[in-house]
Amino acid sequence: MTEVNNIDIVLYHYLRALSVKVSRGTVRRLLNTPLGDSIRSISDALDVLHVKNEVYQLPPHDYFPQLEAPFITILKVDRNQFCVVTKKDDFIVEFLNGDGKKHHTSVDKFLQHWAGTVLFGEATEKTSNEHFCVIKNILFNLLRYKFIIAILFILILGIQTAFFQNQVPVFIIYLCTLSFGILVSIAILYKEQINGQFMEQFCHIGKVVNCNEVLHSKGSSIADVGLGELSLLYFVVLFWFSLTRWNDFYGISIICCVIAVVSTLYSIIYQIFILQKGCMLCMLVNLAVWGNAITLYVLRNYFDIVFSFYSFFAFATIGCICLILGIQLRTIQNKEKERISIKKHFSGLFNPEIFQKLLTLNPQIKEMAGLDITLHSKNTGDSGVMIVTNPNCKNCARIHRHVKEIASKIPVSLVLLTFPNDKQGEEVAQIIITAYYTDGWNKAMQLLGEWYETKHIKEADNYSITTKVQDLWIKQQVYCREQKINQTPSVIVNKHYIPEIYPLSDLRYALT
Repeated sequence: MTEVNNIDIVLYHYLRALSVKVSRGTVRRLLNTPLGDSIRSISDALDVLHVKNEVYQLPPHDYFPQLEAPFITILKVDRNQFCVVTKKDDFIVEFLNGDGKKHHTSVDKFLQHWAGTVLFGEATEKTSNEHFCVIKNILFNLLRYKFIIAILFILILGIQTAFFQNQVPVFIIYLCTLSFGILVSIAILYKEQINGQFMEQFCHIGKVVNCNEVLHSKGSSIADVGLGELSLLYFVVLFWFSLTRWNDFYGISIICCVIAVVSTLYSIIYQIFILQKGCMLCMLVNLAVWGNAITLYVLRNYFDIVFSFYSFFAFATIGCICLILGIQLRTIQNKEKERISIKKHFSGLFNPEIFQKLLTLNPQIKEMAGLDITLHSKNTGDSGVMIVTNPNCKNCARIHRHVKEIASKIPVSLVLLTFPNDKQGEEVAQIIITAYYTDGWNKAMQLLGEWYETKHIKEADNYSITTKVQDLWIKQQVYCREQKINQTPSVIVNKHYIPEIYPLSDLRYALT
């Protein structure tokens, strides 16, 4: 089961509290960083939106009465949860967590779980406000729930088909019970595999009802296939089989229903006498099966129990198709869980201390290039990051935008290395150096980016290559030969090549 923290919902509501209009899609995109669900991710997202923010780690209890809402903080409950405190006084705290709903609790109870981490934000004149946020949020929710919407349309289409076939009303009710079972099965799968907090108020009542405990117990699965998957397979196969073979579906449906009813009896006995815990979602599945059985009993006056080769073939074919789709969906889900797990563990590698330790294990050069022979993003201070690039290197072209991005955050030194006898590359490198001397770092990066994109620099004639520029370019080539740097792009930090697991686009998280 994957725990869902939904810090995007927390940040979205916090921005609303600050009167900053940003869509849910933009918030989620800004939080999609290697740092995962962390206060640093939220702070970086606010920086991009030009929202002034500060993070504090305060002693529990002592400073809380002095804090002014709204602010983002962390509660230590079953897992660390981000929340937005929207209102507070001496007695009551009002906050929103990842479910997006308002909660009220006493100050004493809130402080029992308060971690002391606080983020304050303030909108500025540069703060970004999106247009058409309502429309963008509608599109976001449509895409977010596209799978459920598609399922609903398919079920409605199936029931509509039965209407056009002039089926008896009981048959329509029979299809509705199957549709209800499909939706409940999807809810079980979602709770089992994606979000264990889904419908928690309905699924966790006192000490008796606990859906998570029942769904993840040993008796809730057969051969590693859970209740949600089994029930979904049952309801989907019967739904489409009944629609496609409505004239001779009855016999096979009766057999399947009898097996399902027996399974519901096992489910009740297992929950009451063995586990001694109840599952509301399981009971809804049982109700769907019993409703299915009742409607089939009523349909005995309208359909005969007949078996044919074509009905068995259709049932087997639909079953195989659904089984294959189920296996494929399970594979996709497992890969998604693996991706989330890897991302969670990978985020730990961006701890600056861990980065420095891994850095020392990588090959190193003798000495870093001096600021007197490099192009550097800041005019003062030493730079620990050196990037060696080549005007005619495709890989260098791909990372150029990341070079500009990282240079806007931390000092970067740039060395332009060219291939032997590459006259065109030499000319471009010297034009870039001239632009750097004349107009500064940003202009040089702009022209280099223009060259990478179009293989042409429109303003090339505006920059005359001097002896000073040629000497600097030669010094860069000599430096690279002495340090045996012959591959581009090369990113070097404190004399060491950065480990391959750190992409340049995310390097700033490990350095700051």
